Amino acid sequence: MKKYLFLLIIIAIFILTSCANSNNNETTNVESGENEQSDSNEESVEVDKNLLSVEVTIPANLLELDDGEVDIDEITEEAKEQGIKKVTQNDDGSITYKMTKSAHKDFMQEMKEDLNENIDEIVSNDEYTSIKKINPNKKFTKFDVVVDREKFENNFDGFAVLGVGFGAMFYQLFDGVDENDYKATFNYVDEDTEEVFDSVTYPEAFDENENGEGDL
Repeated sequence: MKKYLFLLIIIAIFILTSCANSNNNETTNVESGENEQSDSNEESVEVDKNLLSVEVTIPANLLELDDGEVDIDEITEEAKEQGIKKVTQNDDGSITYKMTKSAHKDFMQEMKEDLNENIDEIVSNDEYTSIKKINPNKKFTKFDVVVDREKFENNFDGFAVLGVGFGAMFYQLFDGVDENDYKATFNYVDEDTEEVFDSVTYPEAFDENENGEGDL
């Protein structure tokens, strides 16, 4: 399994099943296998690449964790394989990852490669016949999805890009985007007219869907 997909799969399941936020608070330390300074001598701030450690918090409104459903030990074991030192499940339902600067750099590169690979697989997959191209910007905040509009509006190919949306949001959070500012906008472009006929922005689309408005 690709390095960041354990996060994506778990979170996608909980979001799509409308689970409630967790009230648990559990912290698990992971040995990174590297020679490191003790926490008392090592500064750490949220996604600050200039310090020895990097902390990244995935907000509760993206996680939507259900009390008792998340296996923190399993998540921690996956994190250990990526060089992440600590996984903290917070009272508000968010999860904080603490890692070395080098592990964060490798993690970001792997996420970028996996996102691009996922996009290529969707476009080349014969099951998604309406999707012709997916063009992301460098920060994975905007995507132009070129489609056969007639086919697209009469099938469920739009769900194929949902995983890309999750991956894009995680990429931004791990890249230091504030938890109030991360978003992934998908502009759907008619292949024939080259006009944008629909636009969906995550995570706002999840809130709209819960209120009976808009589409995923």
